[in-house]
Amino acid sequence: MKELGIAGISRLKTNGCTKRDSDASLDPDLVQRRFVADRPGRLLVADITQHQADGGWLYIAAEIDVFSHRVAGLAMGEQATVELVTKAPDPWQTPTKLLLGNRTRCA
Repeated sequence: MKELGIAGISRLKTNGCTKRDSDASLDPDLVQRRFVADRPGRLLVADITQHQADGGWLYIAAEIDVFSHRVAGLAMGEQATVELVTKAPDPWQTPTKLLLGNRTRCA
């Protein structure tokens, strides 16, 4: 497309969901950036993504098992909140470490 001098049209602004609170403290790095697990369900990480829908924004939170790299839980909502991530179901029903990165920055 670049060689032909054409480009796609995007009518959406891409501001993202992260709005950093300059007064908020950063959360501790509980695994020192070492994302390794010795068995399934031992360490879960979470992420939130936003998508434009007919009625506004749709936020999808995913919990991912570090050992298997599989999605362990999903939740959808109209706002990007910590509660959205924590309501994604835990299929192992056992205590796990859930890292809520950027929880003070995404509102």
